[in-house]
Formats: sequence, C-alpha cells, structure tokens
Amino acid sequence: MATTRFGELWLVFLYVVGTGWAWCKYWWFRFALFYQSVVYPVRARLANADHTLLLMGDGLVLGYGDYVTLTGTWGLSARLKAVLSSLPNRRRGWDVITMGHLYSTTDDWLPNSSRQPHHRPKSIRANLWTDAWQKLEQPRVDIAVLLVGGWDHKYGKDPSDLEKTLYHWQQLALHLRKRSEFVVIVPTPIAGLHLGSRRANITRNKLLAQWMNKQPDPNIVMGPSLEQRDYLRWFSSFDPPHMSSKGYKRLASELGELVHKMIIACEYKHFRRLLAPKKHT
Repeated sequence: MATTRFGELWLVFLYVVGTGWAWCKYWWFRFALFYQSVVYPVRARLANADHTLLLMGDGLVLGYGDYVTLTGTWGLSARLKAVLSSLPNRRRGWDVITMGHLYSTTDDWLPNSSRQPHHRPKSIRANLWTDAWQKLEQPRVDIAVLLVGGWDHKYGKDPSDLEKTLYHWQQLALHLRKRSEFVVIVPTPIAGLHLGSRRANITRNKLLAQWMNKQPDPNIVMGPSLEQRDYLRWFSSFDPPHMSSKGYKRLASELGELVHKMIIACEYKHFRRLLAPKKHT
C-alpha cells in the first residue's frame, strides 16, 4: 500500500512539474514575441529589405517549441533568414516576415473567414488574413510560405472532412499567388499525434501531393515533408506537433534549399526591370 501511495504521489508530482514547465515556456514564448515586435518592428525591417519572404500559418511559423531567447535568433523566421544570408549567387537583401497565429487552422486563414481562431480569439480584429496584410502594410511579397493545417484535425470547423483542408489550401495558394511571385505549401506534421490524427494528416498530405501534380501553375510548389523520421521523434518539442530547435533548424535548411532558385529568379526579374528601356509618352 505504501509503495502504491508513493507511486501515485510521484505521478502527481511529475504532472504538476510538467504542466508548470509547459506554462512557463508558453508565457516566456509570448513575452519574447512581444519583445521582438517592439525591438524589431515589421515596418522598419521591410524598409531595410530589398525583398520579402513571408511565413504564414500556425505555431510552426512562430517557432513554438524552439529554444527561446531575447536575441531574436530563434524560431523558423530567424533560422531561415540566416540560411538565406549564406546562399550563393544572392545579390540583394532579403528579410523573412512571420504572420502566424498559434493553433490556427486552414479555416481561420481564409480571406473571407468569419470564424475566430481557437487560441486568443479576442486578439483578432477582422480575421487572420486581413489582420496579417494590414500589419504587413504592403500589397505584395516575393515568396510566400504557407505552413498551416496541422491543427485541422483538432480545431478545424469540420475535423473529419479531410478534403476540406485541401480545398482551403487551394484557396489560400491562389490568393497568395496574387500577392507573390512564388507560393510554397508545407505539408502537415504528424509528430506526437495519436494514430487516428496521424493517419488523417498523412491522408491530407497525400491529397495535397495529388493536387500539386495536377495544378498548372509552376510557381506554386510543395514544401519539405514533415513526415520523416527526423521530425517524428527527437525533432519534436514538448508540445507536438511543434518542433524542437533541431527540427526548426532542419526545416529552415530545407526551405532555404528549396527557395534558392526562387530567390535568384526574383532578383533577376528586378534587375531586368531596372535595365529595361523606359517608355516615353
């Protein structure tokens, strides 16, 4: 009896410590995001950048689960910017801007959505899409990376409708294509999910791949797969399917390799426009 009682108390202790640690990491993450928005405002960053890569989506684009500091070197955006700065044959300045909302779904990001996100709904004025572009204060970007859909299985309007996620991806890709030269859609992660949700997200990714093979626009491409073993175990964070620092570092590296040719194409288009003879009226 004494051993059983001790075991129960030990489990309660581990639960309390684990929950408290998770909440501490969450609020530290929130404070770091606020600090970055004050110290590194989007308007000033865009003013100093020649080209812009936009990350749009859920907590993965925010870097939730990464090792958070106040130096601004953590998260997918900072890690991807470091990768872009080391790419060969790049001639102009690029910045990576993040427009994300924790635990958001593809339903929440639709331009005509009237649905409030599950997490912090009162922080949204119109909807996620409208608020993001108003904050960005510019009508276009060069490259848009969409990373959302990983929480459709839990917080989506119809979690069991897998084709609905595909339809939302299609709509978001078409809207982003009107505002950017290239669009990258990253498939949903499956790390840490129970078997049913994992199978559902794998099916969502297969539907996305099938559509990608059929859709005619070569400037809409599929991003790195997050179903690899490296993203399933030690690359996942305390709150899967969010990733750890190693996961974000690897994803940034793979995204950098993917968008390298896009960056060269955007810069070439800019120089060609500068060198084009001016038309006299």
